[in-house]
Amino acid sequence: MAQGREDQGAPQPPADASSTPLRKSGSSWRRILPRRQILLIILIVLAVFSFNISPVWRLLWYWPILSIINFNRVKTPDGRRVEAWRWVESGTIRVQYLDPRDARSAETVAEGVRDLLRETGVALTVEVRPASAEVKKAYDACLSPSFSGVPGERAISFLQMQSQMAALREGDTHADVLIVPDPILETGWAFGMADFHAGLCLIRNCGADRHTGKHEAGHLIGYMMHDAYPLFIFGYPWEGWPWSRDTLMILKGTEDRLSPRARDALRSFWRRVELRTGKLFLTDKSAPEKSS
Repeated sequence: MAQGREDQGAPQPPADASSTPLRKSGSSWRRILPRRQILLIILIVLAVFSFNISPVWRLLWYWPILSIINFNRVKTPDGRRVEAWRWVESGTIRVQYLDPRDARSAETVAEGVRDLLRETGVALTVEVRPASAEVKKAYDACLSPSFSGVPGERAISFLQMQSQMAALREGDTHADVLIVPDPILETGWAFGMADFHAGLCLIRNCGADRHTGKHEAGHLIGYMMHDAYPLFIFGYPWEGWPWSRDTLMILKGTEDRLSPRARDALRSFWRRVELRTGKLFLTDKSAPEKSS
């Protein structure tokens, strides 16, 4: 027994260094790239995302790169993932109101949506109608306490509502613009929120005017950004400095006309939609963006 203990305590010969496993360093990328190169890469990325030129801008929307999120699937309440963006195949946008007192506001919003479609040359039909019982039931299921701290105030979750509406629209493809009485949970400060891939737009009745309808329609048909980004696109008329720019698709803008950059982006994107669906949506095929 004593001999066994002595053997266990005896010094061991050093292991072959070649057999020792190498430990991966969490900062190995720093060893590969010097700080100057890392800084250069960061500056290049910032430049790409801050500046563009009009032909490249149009191509990025067509291929799609900037518009890739527009083809994301929506998860329904039962866990299925569906291509809700295929609402385009019906060519219909329904402006619906939950409260009968908002019928006139819905008509005003629809005017803004139609104006946006005329300006972009995207041929879609806009209908106005009261919300169905199924839509109202889905809406009530997506209400939750708001973040405002006001006792009893509720908010509608856009993300939950897009899931509900994607399931409701199966067999009846179209996009929905809903005039709602409650603040939007995800953007409580905004009058509206819209998403092409969900085929859904929510507009609060307190801000349901023509301008808001036209702005949110820009998002609904695929322009999922604001005109502050990129900072500058060379090849278009001067739009002003980013901090003082005023176009339809600028956040909290007052201008009612679509900027050339936004129009070209939407038309390039809808050329891709035409390719994916095999349907024609664009009018005025001689528009400038064909040069891309």
